[in-house]
Amino acid sequence: TALKTNIVQPGEPASVFGGGFATGAGTTDQYATTPLLRHIEMLIGTFRDAVGPDVDIN
Repeated sequence: TALKTNIVQPGEPASVFGGGFATGAGTTDQYATTPLLRHIEMLIGTFRDAVGPDVDIN
């Protein structure tokens, strides 16, 4: 069993981070700020706390 996730960013309305697939200047490919990484850690940690150790998080 697995939980499929996206990087949900809070707000009104909430949004989903689109990391992009194109490369080069002005794109979001391979772009993650320190605050975004901290948010991802918190988000995945919240999912882990909710579903326990027996569910994969993808």
